[in-house]
Amino acid sequence: FYETFTQSEIADLLKPDNQIFKLLNQDNLKSPSDPRVGCTNDGDLKKVHEYLRSSVPIKNCKLYWGFESKKSGNCLFALKTGEDGKSLLTRSDIESVKIVKTTDSQEVKIQIKLKSGAVNIFAEATRKNINKSIAIIIDDRVSSWPRVKDAIDGGEIEVTGDFTEQE
Repeated sequence: FYETFTQSEIADLLKPDNQIFKLLNQDNLKSPSDPRVGCTNDGDLKKVHEYLRSSVPIKNCKLYWGFESKKSGNCLFALKTGEDGKSLLTRSDIESVKIVKTTDSQEVKIQIKLKSGAVNIFAEATRKNINKSIAIIIDDRVSSWPRVKDAIDGGEIEVTGDFTEQE
């Protein structure tokens, strides 16, 4: 889990004259809380990788790709790290994960239960990130970036969205 930067924070962080904004499409970024720097198709992906390899690392920030989408292509996300360069929480902070499918609406939800040592860390992060996203990384890719609606104090997280049981 990573806290994310908002669009205005990304602009300040990367500076508008930065080459990355010329290489990525920002047409799909409609929300000010969107943590995506921008998106690109497969043809320009190599150019973006070359630029990122040659650029100076950004303090307290990691750039991660999301899983490719038919709608927006490959999207690059700006994620916050601690002073140590690490994420908010890792897999070792998770006690269990369950997929729940509601019988009436066929909606799929992911229920995540945190270990006791991670509960307060996540509660504080959600308190300060209301209406912002917290990114979930799986296999070094942003899998989901749900927007925090309320502080999550009990260590039980429910992720909802437009995804299938297989996803």
